[in-house]
Amino acid sequence: MDARSGEEVSSDTIYDSYSLSSRFSPDGHRLVTTCHDGVIRLYDVENGQLRLVQTSFIPAANARFSPNGSAIAVGLEDRQAAGVLDSSSLTLIANALPSPVVKSGDLFGGDDDFDGDLPAVAWSADGRHLFAGGSAARWGQTFVLRWAVGEWMQSSELPAANARIMDLTPLHDGGMLFAAADPAWGVLDGAGNVVRRHGGNLANFRGQEKVLGLSHDAQRVRFGYRFGGADAHVFDVAARSVGVDDSSLESARTAAPGLQITDWMGESEIRLNGQALSIGTGDVVRSLAIAPDSAHFALGANWSLRLYRRDGT
Repeated sequence: MDARSGEEVSSDTIYDSYSLSSRFSPDGHRLVTTCHDGVIRLYDVENGQLRLVQTSFIPAANARFSPNGSAIAVGLEDRQAAGVLDSSSLTLIANALPSPVVKSGDLFGGDDDFDGDLPAVAWSADGRHLFAGGSAARWGQTFVLRWAVGEWMQSSELPAANARIMDLTPLHDGGMLFAAADPAWGVLDGAGNVVRRHGGNLANFRGQEKVLGLSHDAQRVRFGYRFGGADAHVFDVAARSVGVDDSSLESARTAAPGLQITDWMGESEIRLNGQALSIGTGDVVRSLAIAPDSAHFALGANWSLRLYRRDGT
């Protein structure tokens, strides 16, 4: 597209799905794109025209050229790692893995020591470090990972936000600007410290399974404003007011005689008395509650609330 007129000057419409990212090389002569079809495409840009020169079957969410244009960093939405590719052949140069490495393998082997993924990637302005972020988190706080170039098995965790890291942009002084889904944005300095952060004043209701409670008459609800149930308060339905914490309100019942429900947290298939019970693809269980008489149980998932008989029907 012409920057002045807004008119299209070149295009490539042979994509099997929607585009995820597109970035020019520092000299403006090449373009790399990522797509939901799982293909990275590399183009030469000559007189404003695109010429496809290389493809690679890597399901990357983002791709960024290094400052000197010799490498391309890529990240995925479902892997705990970033990859570094040769910018001409799109072959793998290195796996950038979290440390300590628990397991590794092919591209984006990943680390089981933390939860989340690392789709957002960016190089430092001087090209000496690679940064990656996403939903990777510990105890409700998301962080940005940083590697020194060539030391791909040793990463530094830089706590940054309370929700998914959406994007990273290098600053000329060696720092990194981040945007998060809190919503929030902030600045990491060259040492990896958050020197500025601006966010909305929002509650974080994740990880509340041990705090969320209910009175016997269902008129008072206990909850926490922060991850894990911290800063707990009680909402009175009749009075329509929020009051001080009351730990006597009972949390959900998750165990009962003859009713063994396991492997449910964060899964789309649970185990009911040792047998698999699927809630279908695209949904993930977040909460469980067994009725006082044990005749029924409820599953709260990302997109649904389901009530079952004790036999799973």
